[in-house]
Amino acid sequence: MKSPLVTVAVITALLLSSFALYADTAATNSTKTTDTTKPVPPPAVVPGTDGRVKVTFKYIPGRRERTTLQKVTIAGDFNNWNTTVTEAVKDAEGNYVIAVELKPATYVWKILIDGNWIQNMETVADRVEPKADRFVKDPYGGVNCQNDFVIK
Repeated sequence: MKSPLVTVAVITALLLSSFALYADTAATNSTKTTDTTKPVPPPAVVPGTDGRVKVTFKYIPGRRERTTLQKVTIAGDFNNWNTTVTEAVKDAEGNYVIAVELKPATYVWKILIDGNWIQNMETVADRVEPKADRFVKDPYGGVNCQNDFVIK
């Protein structure tokens, strides 16, 4: 009869060799199969000009909104909460996108849909880019996105 330590050592060796074989096979297969039909979206924050960062804001409308939505704007402390100057453009996929260059800093921002604030940005967090680093309450009872826009 083998000692329990020998049995554990044999099982461990088998598991490690199986894992190594699996990892090698997975790495080999991952380099062979590349799906080129779906383009990789650009990152939301990239280097801009003059030490600024280029931030791409995106709003992905819900299914019901797609037929009625007319205008999406982004307002925040980066544009003095101006609700008209940062209007997004509808892209080929039906999403609303705008890129702006900002000084690297922490900014608070919110989206307006057809001139109306989204009061709680947490409710649309899965349909907004860039994803909020954190959410902060505003003085009007709403919730805004807050991001540290820096190149990491």
